Amino acid sequence: MPQIYHPILRNKQNERDVVQSFGGLTHFEHTNDRVIDLEPIIEIGGDTDLNDLDPFVDASNGVLVDLPVYQMARDTSFGNAVESAVTEYDGRVGFYQANADCIDRPVVSGRIETPVDYDIHHIQQQALRDYFRTVVHRLMIRLTGPLTDSQRESISTLAESLRPTDQVLFDIPDTGYSDGLRENLRFLSRTFSDNQLGVLNVFNPFDGDGTNRTPYVAEEFGMDGFGDFAINVRYPGNGYQGDTVIIRHYHPSQSVVREFDGSTYEGASDDLTDWNEWQTQHCDFCRDADLLSTGGMSTRNPNAWKQIRMGHYLTSMLRSEL
Repeated sequence: MPQIYHPILRNKQNERDVVQSFGGLTHFEHTNDRVIDLEPIIEIGGDTDLNDLDPFVDASNGVLVDLPVYQMARDTSFGNAVESAVTEYDGRVGFYQANADCIDRPVVSGRIETPVDYDIHHIQQQALRDYFRTVVHRLMIRLTGPLTDSQRESISTLAESLRPTDQVLFDIPDTGYSDGLRENLRFLSRTFSDNQLGVLNVFNPFDGDGTNRTPYVAEEFGMDGFGDFAINVRYPGNGYQGDTVIIRHYHPSQSVVREFDGSTYEGASDDLTDWNEWQTQHCDFCRDADLLSTGGMSTRNPNAWKQIRMGHYLTSMLRSEL
């Protein structure tokens, strides 16, 4: 199994609170023979998001910072913030170079388009390599078919320009796992065999299936790491969520997210804790969920449930409960 977990997070209060609770990961040392290393990818919207990164730094083996240009395709506050930062610094390279003193590993993430243009990765590698010991490339891999000859050529050019210290992550923005994706990942893992590799998001907990295939895909191709949005959405600010409250909870050891619903948080939390496989003592976040359900805390707090959902899932990943 892969040895590194890459949660994709944003520098928000809920995320900081959850990660800070891990206390440098020390309380995982005796829970399992296998403890997965934590290397979070922090998606930022600009300079201000570079502040308060300490909780992520303290609780991890290294922080990857991404100014995600793919978010600009949507008219949201986060997408607009990314666009403003790109404009202010005359591009993502300018932003990373200007902030090199507070970024350990910059991420060059691609745009989600069809077909994906991979040429930008080589160009930005050349521009950033003298500023950073490690540059991370987050390649968007679509399920629309095999990589074209032109795409393979661009990817091979990138591979030739990378140093052994650089990293490559394959992000799957579409739901599913097809033979075509398997063929593409086989080519990619061979091409970048000299670098630390990871696969992201062969997992959509909001699609009704909820099966987390990502760590198993990483294992299939001998990759070092895997990652996902930690049961959060790729695009923030999606708006109205519906009349039913849904609490999503990861099942340790079954690699699946279960859904528990109700017309209120009280009803949904009762559905969760009445589940015949519910484990109050699994982790601190499950104990908080039990307190919410039994009236020890106010259930009408979406932020509390987000922290429980995310914290329980991160705990399960770091304990290698796959």
